Amino acid sequence: MKGMILLITPSVRGQECAGAVQAATGLPTQVACSLQEAASKLRGEEYSAVIIDQFLLEAEPDESDQMLQHLGAAIPVYVNLAICGIER
Repeated sequence: MKGMILLITPSVRGQECAGAVQAATGLPTQVACSLQEAASKLRGEEYSAVIIDQFLLEAEPDESDQMLQHLGAAIPVYVNLAICGIER
């Protein structure tokens, strides 16, 4: 499977999480710190998967809907980074 992964999280450990995802999957992984930034990246690139911090979906439901419209063929993966460690 070729492609990229987009990790959407406001976490200060976002880059560290992206590194762990990239190491585990072998796919380049980018980070977006907000839903607006994610929507912009989704308009400009194609991704195989988009990992979405559930916190953002709950905190910004309107922006979430807009971002989800730009997923294209990417598979959304929802995670709760508040309870998941990087190892998971």
